[in-house]
Amino acid sequence: MEAAVVTGPVTKPEPELDADDVVNNGADNEPLADDSEDDTLADEYPENPEPRPSGTDPAVGAGAARGGRRRLQLSNAPLAVPSGQALTSAEASAVLATHPAELVVAVAEVDAGKTTLFASMYEQLARGPLEGWAFDGSLSLLGFESRSFDASRDSGNLCEETNRTSRNTPRIALHLAVRAATGDRRHLLLGDVSGEHAGSLIDFGDPGDFRPLLRAATRALVLIDGARLASPADQNATLSRARVLIRALVEGGDVRAQVPLELVVTKWDQCGDAEGLSGELDRLLAFTQSRWEHAALHRTAARPHGEGVADLFATLLSTRPPRPAKQWAAPAPTRPLHLFAVHDGVASRFLASRARLEK
Repeated sequence: MEAAVVTGPVTKPEPELDADDVVNNGADNEPLADDSEDDTLADEYPENPEPRPSGTDPAVGAGAARGGRRRLQLSNAPLAVPSGQALTSAEASAVLATHPAELVVAVAEVDAGKTTLFASMYEQLARGPLEGWAFDGSLSLLGFESRSFDASRDSGNLCEETNRTSRNTPRIALHLAVRAATGDRRHLLLGDVSGEHAGSLIDFGDPGDFRPLLRAATRALVLIDGARLASPADQNATLSRARVLIRALVEGGDVRAQVPLELVVTKWDQCGDAEGLSGELDRLLAFTQSRWEHAALHRTAARPHGEGVADLFATLLSTRPPRPAKQWAAPAPTRPLHLFAVHDGVASRFLASRARLEK
């Protein structure tokens, strides 16, 4: 019997595959051509890969060089993203630890206009440079926007309003970063806390939870509600409480003596024409300067045009005045020389005895 002659190409039968020889690649299972490719993939993707040193690119390697597949590495390291709201005490401390920043603490009673004043600073920076300083970022953009919204046209309110700051909120500071034309970059932390803390300081001499912020302040603002200065009846009571507040800051010792103190009269458009007010404010400033090293007076109207806000903002970023050098002088004689020596505090009788012993 003659053997059959095969004239076409010879097809090699495919070997049977075991479960270990199949590589799961997405939805399709492709057989490996030979054991060498399986060994290559095993070296490229080990079951328990060694941790990659920090700073290396996972795309760089033998597999990437050959155009092979790469495995994504998941990291369990937490990633902190700013919430955009006002900062907590821990977040504000982190800013102070990493940047040269001014911590501005405003001490004001309820409805004095503290939050409105800070919101007006942000709004004017958003329009353009303010006294040579341009907006350069913020960690609390949502906090500023939420404070400014009720005074905007989009809110639908008939008059400009600002929500009050809650006493129980842990978010106590607003952050601003500004840059000058010279390239100088500065950070501002604006302490925005409830006016009820200032009321406790006036009535009981105890700032409570307000104390850590006062001790860390680099600038202090004492706000006086201008709306209460318009009528003579409320004017005396308001200025009297302002004196008590200043005296409480001086005697409490929570604010350092070298920290500049700015007296800020808010809502000046409502009280600027009040009879005798200018003289009363001058006397209040003299009262403050007699008890504080550096004190100044500012008149502002944050709504509707931000009157005086730009000058106050520039003051917050200005260089603090140097402390005057103390001049030490010898004490003047207070007792006769035959009883006590005065210049060195040693009794003259002792000096006379010493002279006799030396002879």
